[in-house]
Amino acid sequence: MKKPDLAAILKIRTDWLKGIALLSLAGWLCFRCWPVCLPALPIFLKAERQAAGEKCRLKRQREFVSAVTILYSSSAAGMPLETAFRDAATEMRRLPAQYSLILPEFEQICRRLDRNVPLHTALAEFDAHMADEDVHHFVEVLGIATSSGGSLSEVIRNYSEITAARYAVSAEIETMLAGRRGEMKVMLVVPAAILLYMNLTSAEYMSVLYTTLSGRLVMAAALALYTGGLLVGRKILAIRL
Repeated sequence: MKKPDLAAILKIRTDWLKGIALLSLAGWLCFRCWPVCLPALPIFLKAERQAAGEKCRLKRQREFVSAVTILYSSSAAGMPLETAFRDAATEMRRLPAQYSLILPEFEQICRRLDRNVPLHTALAEFDAHMADEDVHHFVEVLGIATSSGGSLSEVIRNYSEITAARYAVSAEIETMLAGRRGEMKVMLVVPAAILLYMNLTSAEYMSVLYTTLSGRLVMAAALALYTGGLLVGRKILAIRL
């Protein structure tokens, strides 16, 4: 029986606690009612899962580009592609933390090769499991080079250089956007901080927003605009190369 992933369990619990805390605070700030925003918890958890998935995708892609570079080093020495995959897996085992996502996939390919599974079948299963566009293109390029009798080492080198250049541009974009993401976080925190300060220091002055119908409508509209700004900001900054 597969053991439960403790890190994943802790991550889920952390997301739940974070979501409950933030939504409860939003409910209190906007309506003086802690649980009023909690029905939005599934939406919050879905957004957190998407953000975590995007972060994992980027890390996996970086690891894959590095793994292809190692694969080229082995294939350039004239070794068969099967041996190059085994050597690449051995090399990555020396830095397991750096290849935590792609190393298990290469090890799975090696296990299939040890069971006399053809390389093209192992790579097809690898492609299906990864479900990544770059991996799919890499497997297709290897398949074409193998069937046409081309130089596998040159094909891998060209693919590695092109992909590395593309990710270098992507890294520059991420660097430029990092400052904008920080600015967006500040812009999101400031209104909530001002509202919290006013509620703590001038509760009677702010009470009209929570005890009258017009005040509650104003707060509901403000929360809707705040949420809309958050979604639009995340959409603008979600640039993928």
